[in-house]
Amino acid sequence: MTIPGAIDSLFYAKQSGSYTVMIVDSGCPEHSQGINVYFAVGLAEQPPKKLPLYPNPTTGILTIKGVEGTIAVYNIYGERIATILSTTTDLPQAAIGIYFVRVLDGQGKVYMGKVLKEWLPHKLRHNPRTYQQQIACTKLLSLLLKSKR
Repeated sequence: MTIPGAIDSLFYAKQSGSYTVMIVDSGCPEHSQGINVYFAVGLAEQPPKKLPLYPNPTTGILTIKGVEGTIAVYNIYGERIATILSTTTDLPQAAIGIYFVRVLDGQGKVYMGKVLKEWLPHKLRHNPRTYQQQIACTKLLSLLLKSKR
């Protein structure tokens, strides 16, 4: 059975069942192995709210807008690579790729976002002063945005 509107890279099941992914390449459909999802009655969580992240894509500096709480960053394998204590952070050690950011706020609401870590241009990688200026400017922008709320 096709689920209408389920075309994003993230899908939140709302009922128990077996779920697969179908990819169509040059008219040929291919199905993934099924994943079984079970919900106990009354325990299904609400789908996470969308998390505003910028800049996205990023070269390392990442700002989370409008949400504060416990922040965790995960790689595409679901491994937690960072726990962040600020709404602006630097991910210089993270490899180029896709990361998922999860925020749990004080009311127990979950926010999720996806960010692309891009290659840092050669001149910035080898010039720490320029890189530190980029960090300072991003933090200043974050403070200015907070003061306008």
